[in-house]
Amino acid sequence: MKLSKIIGYGLPAALLFGVPDYAYSQAAPAPVVHIKVANCTAPDTAKAWIGQDVIWDFPPDGHHYSADFGNNSPFGVPSIPGGKPQPLKGTVLCNTWTVSVLTSTPFCYFPYTLSKDGGKPCNDPGVRVIPPSIAGLVYWLLALVGVLSYTVFRTRARKRASSLR
Repeated sequence: MKLSKIIGYGLPAALLFGVPDYAYSQAAPAPVVHIKVANCTAPDTAKAWIGQDVIWDFPPDGHHYSADFGNNSPFGVPSIPGGKPQPLKGTVLCNTWTVSVLTSTPFCYFPYTLSKDGGKPCNDPGVRVIPPSIAGLVYWLLALVGVLSYTVFRTRARKRASSLR
């Protein structure tokens, strides 16, 4: 009976708490995403994952540039100055779970406006948050398999115990 408790409780707990922490701690450092801006426009929609640094590279022409997200910013601040790395944090609706499961969710698209000299707006296509790898999906699938295995194991153990009486 003690072994059944160890397997029944330990396996799902290891899958839910141990495996993702190990996999996450072993990940290679994320490369920095550089968004190169020329003539007050960026070339295309940038793609980055949560935790990755994003830098807007503006031309060295003596002007002050920033990327303005307004109230819906995945960086935690509404305005990002140029040339400084900003870690992408996500939002309530666009987080590690939603990005891993729903890879093309509209909640993870963040349009922004490039501003020049403190307010003159430029056009820009936005930032899309993407999943870092298939690891998140594999984690959730393993957790689901662990919970289902636990449920089947406990159901069979109870049926066997009741048949022995």
